[in-house]
Amino acid sequence: MHYLWTSFGATVLDPREILEAAFILTDENMNVLGTFHTYVDGDWSLVNDELVPIQRRSGLEQDWCVARECGDTLTLTQLDREVVSWFTYFPWPECITMAGSGVAGFERVWVAEHLPYLDKRLTSHTLDVGQVHRFCSAAGIPLHPVAKKHRALTNARAHLKNYHRLVTQLTADTDHLSGSTGDLLRTIQDLEREVEAAAETERDRIVAWMREGGDEDDYAMVTPIEDRIERGEHLEDK
Repeated sequence: MHYLWTSFGATVLDPREILEAAFILTDENMNVLGTFHTYVDGDWSLVNDELVPIQRRSGLEQDWCVARECGDTLTLTQLDREVVSWFTYFPWPECITMAGSGVAGFERVWVAEHLPYLDKRLTSHTLDVGQVHRFCSAAGIPLHPVAKKHRALTNARAHLKNYHRLVTQLTADTDHLSGSTGDLLRTIQDLEREVEAAAETERDRIVAWMREGGDEDDYAMVTPIEDRIERGEHLEDK
């Protein structure tokens, strides 16, 4: 499993238009493998009036205009092919999941509509740290996310840093916490341990079945445990 931390600079007035795109590819342990950043051929006049001052302060307007004048912007077709080609520089993962903040509602949907080659290489689900932040906020868990600076690559890096902060905070010792917050975190940790134990048992059963001459395809419980848990199925001895 690899993760593609993604952030786009959009015009807001037209969701089909993006002006900047950034990707950070990480392995399953969130080690950075590489970064990809580019400007996208679009229409600056579609930028929301409220965003213009922000984009100017961030430097996006000047950088995008220079890139366009120099012919360094990409069409959507070019962006789609170049990102997928960029993947070939790294060990090919079995699957790639888009990650970031708000990606479930914007970037992943946008890629599915406009970048077909990249879309085929991504899982349908995402790792959205923004949703986790909102969940923790509703649960009364204090968090201190890294501030974003309205540039695609900077934002993608901030989202990755926020992931590491979340993991550090949510996997810390919860014995000192009291009330609903402590109970919630301890419940999450207990469930994680139960799923890991069940997955290990599942693998042992499949190995034992095959050693006795059984065909893995005929094994009644060969479906990945995560998928069966999502469907509400129970682990039962066969």
